[in-house]
Amino acid sequence: MSKTTGLDFKIKEMSARIKELREIENLTIEQMAEQTGVSAEEYAACEKGESDLNFAFIYRCAQIFRVNVTDIIEGQSPTLRSYTVTRRGNGQRIEKAHGDLL
Repeated sequence: MSKTTGLDFKIKEMSARIKELREIENLTIEQMAEQTGVSAEEYAACEKGESDLNFAFIYRCAQIFRVNVTDIIEGQSPTLRSYTVTRRGNGQRIEKAHGDLL
């Protein structure tokens, strides 16, 4: 009996997201395999969580589904929580910020 690790759980989550997105887009395993550059068997194994998902594969899936890579990895897109506006001439001078390097 093999022990499930945190990484295994994360791969299963990502695989499930990929499968769900494929089904939403009404794409077949064969179509996704062709578009991601793997065989149908390799794609099916990735979607079932039976194979490691490399970043290139996840990135290609994200492009096909028109979602952010983090949507597949984390299940949600990153959101901007705050920002700072600095008007021209009002920001900290570079020389001061880096100890008079210039």
